[in-house]
Amino acid sequence: MNRIRRLPRWALALFVLLLALVLGISVTTPRTAPKEMYVAVMEDSTDAAVTKTPDRFGEVLAVVKFNEKVEIIRDLWEDKDNPRPYFHIKVRGVKGYIKRNALAEKSQYQGDPKDAEAKVAVGAAGANTAAKGLNSQNEATLRKNDPNFDKAVSQVDATEAAVNELIYGSPKDVDARKGLDSYRAWGDEGQNIAKETSSGGGQ
Repeated sequence: MNRIRRLPRWALALFVLLLALVLGISVTTPRTAPKEMYVAVMEDSTDAAVTKTPDRFGEVLAVVKFNEKVEIIRDLWEDKDNPRPYFHIKVRGVKGYIKRNALAEKSQYQGDPKDAEAKVAVGAAGANTAAKGLNSQNEATLRKNDPNFDKAVSQVDATEAAVNELIYGSPKDVDARKGLDSYRAWGDEGQNIAKETSSGGGQ
């Protein structure tokens, strides 16, 4: 004890700093995903698709429902060698992968879960409306001040319907599974999906 007291002040300060650093490391653990999470997107969003592989072109195994609880098996973002923005999950007996932004740690219902109008989530239709930056108040103002407003909105709506028809096969009935199938078909035809090679080493 006497030897410690005889140490220079800088050495004592360094010793205290190192001790605090060691203790801080020993009690700090890396943040891991919770065991259960909630679906934060609507069923018409392609992000609601659970795929066989952690990529956009994976085979669709299931489509999760808004606020549905899922079991987290692994967070692929924590892979040091190959971090990917996907969770490996289990839902309704199905194991697969889902985009990380499709899940939330807390229930998406505000207040009483029975209140169906309390939903807060983004689906294809909701995203389209939000992208226009419209609500009833500013829409009324724009319509009053711009004689071409309704024509412009009609053009946007027609474009959305055409895109939905192309991707989902319907101008209004947006289905996540059909959307992912369309992406996969495009990736396959465009040769963006790696082909499985034979084990014989041939090209």
